[in-house]
Amino acid sequence: MPTAVDVDEYDEFFEDMNWEEVGKLLDAPSQPRAPTALAPTTSQIASTSRPSVVRQPPVYKPPRRQTNRNQSRSTPSLPSPWERPAIKRARSPDVVSGEESVKKMKMYAQKVLKEFEEDFTCPICFDLIVACHLANPCGHSACGECSTKWSQRKCKPTCFACRAPMNKTTPFIPGLIVDNLIEKQISSLAENGDEEWQEQGPKKKEWEQRKSAWTKQKSESKVRVQRVNTIQRAMMMNVRPEVVTISDESSEEETEDFVQAYDDPTPIRQAPVVTVWRDIEDMLRRPRVTRHMLQTPRDEDYVPTQLPGEVEAVAEHPAVRETRRIHR
Repeated sequence: MPTAVDVDEYDEFFEDMNWEEVGKLLDAPSQPRAPTALAPTTSQIASTSRPSVVRQPPVYKPPRRQTNRNQSRSTPSLPSPWERPAIKRARSPDVVSGEESVKKMKMYAQKVLKEFEEDFTCPICFDLIVACHLANPCGHSACGECSTKWSQRKCKPTCFACRAPMNKTTPFIPGLIVDNLIEKQISSLAENGDEEWQEQGPKKKEWEQRKSAWTKQKSESKVRVQRVNTIQRAMMMNVRPEVVTISDESSEEETEDFVQAYDDPTPIRQAPVVTVWRDIEDMLRRPRVTRHMLQTPRDEDYVPTQLPGEVEAVAEHPAVRETRRIHR
């Protein structure tokens, strides 16, 4: 049992306590209680003079840290997250520079353009097409020089790719659109850094040489065609058209007269025969223009052809020689 002295001490303790703060602590949410050495036992609480009041041990409060106002004013406060300036993140080593990206784009462009180069390759010489010519009518493309040689070697020209028969008069047609595409492709390759197609590159020089050779060959062929046309025009002017009418009644008589005149050795009777053979001789001596002569004209092709054996035999007939001597 507690003595009177102990009860008086507890009464003095509770009288000195600030009960307003105790009420605030009771209304506040529960907090973890720190164990204290001065917490009274249940027997001591029961022996107090005020049994109606529930006595609880005081809650331990950590001391508040009082900051100096002068110190808080001098120390700048940290800015809020939305007031902080944006911090630039350092670039990773995987990010390529601008020059490297441009270089990669040029390499990709070269790869794409070289894939198109396969479509512009001549199937005869296996090189980039120069002066494109399209086969008529299938439409396969080749170089101008290669297509010309191909058609000259064939009596009946066929396509070099599909072997389809081509047009005899115009076996090839110039492909101007393909020429423009090839020139643009070469300039694009040079702009994207392909050294072989630069101004002093080996492929560019070789392509320019082939192009100049074709231009020279084309100009020479034009001169030859003009020469052939001039010769044919002159030959047509020398030919005089003659109209011959033979009736049915006199055809048999004229045939008999011609046979008798051929067998008669007198010059007068041989005059009609000589005239006919002279016309035949002129026709045979006249050069015959062929397609081969138009494609590859030569001066020796226009030399008058030799007469057949029968015509020479008639020319050596004594009546014919006598007629020639009289007319001279």
